[in-house]
Amino acid sequence: MENILQSLGVGGILAIIILKEFLNYISQKKPEHFNKKLDKICEDVKILKRESRDLHQWHDKEDSEGVKIWYTRNKSLEDILKRIVDNMEVQTKILQKLLAQRN
Repeated sequence: MENILQSLGVGGILAIIILKEFLNYISQKKPEHFNKKLDKICEDVKILKRESRDLHQWHDKEDSEGVKIWYTRNKSLEDILKRIVDNMEVQTKILQKLLAQRN
């Protein structure tokens, strides 16, 4: 629960509190047909809460190296990026030599 509250932040928590108070106030002031709509909204909020919790739990899982599973590490992609960086370093050295020869 603490992780969910931290993920929501102050704005999210404040919005939930305001929504709860508003719904409580409205449910006492409006006729019965409005209460049915209000019950539907409350049920939708419960579903949203459950799905948000599920999403948070899914994103909070880590692999054996401590990297979040959501941020899937692709070893071949890492290798390609390393080769690109290596090639850029070689190209930079060549360009520096060419510029040095020109001056």
